[in-house]
Amino acid sequence: MRKQYLLILCGHPFSGKTTLAQAIVNQYDLAFVNLDEINRSRGVGIKGKPMTPRLWKETYELGFKETKKLLQGGKSVVYEGANFTELLRSEILAITKHTNIIPIIIHVATTQNECHKRLLHNRKTNSRYDVKDKDFSLVCNNFQIPTEKEAKVLTYNADSPLGYWLIENLDVCFKK
Repeated sequence: MRKQYLLILCGHPFSGKTTLAQAIVNQYDLAFVNLDEINRSRGVGIKGKPMTPRLWKETYELGFKETKKLLQGGKSVVYEGANFTELLRSEILAITKHTNIIPIIIHVATTQNECHKRLLHNRKTNSRYDVKDKDFSLVCNNFQIPTEKEAKVLTYNADSPLGYWLIENLDVCFKK
C-alpha cells in the first residue's frame, strides 16, 4: 500500500506558498486545499472586504473538513495557508493523530522584506488578493518557524531551483 502524506505549507504572505503548492500538486498529482480558494468560493475577503476573525474561523473549519475528507478517501493532500503559528499548525496536524498519515511541514522561507516587495507589486498588478498592511504585519510579527517537535520540517527557499528541490525533498515520498 502506498504511503499517505499531509503536506502543510507555512510562510509569510506573498512568500510563494501557492506557487510551491501548485508545483507539488502538479508534479505528484496530489489533492490541494487552499484557504484563499475557500474564501474565493465563499465570496469573502475579496475586493477589499475585510476578513473578520469569525470568517477566518469558518474558513479554517472548512479547510480542515475538506482535508479530512480527502485523507479519509486515501489521497495525499497539500494544505496551503499561512499556518503562521504552532497552534494553527497543530489543529491541522491533529487530523493525522492515530493514523498512518505522515505529516510534513514545508516552511517557505522568503524574507519579510522580499514578501513586502511582492505585496506592493501585487497592489499594482492585482494578480492575487491583497493583504491589508495590518494583517501582513500580524502574520510576519507573530510567525513561528516550525520545529521538528511539531512534525518533520522541510524548508524551501526560492533561491533553490524548484525542480531540484522537489527531487531532493519529495521524490522519495511520491515517486514509484
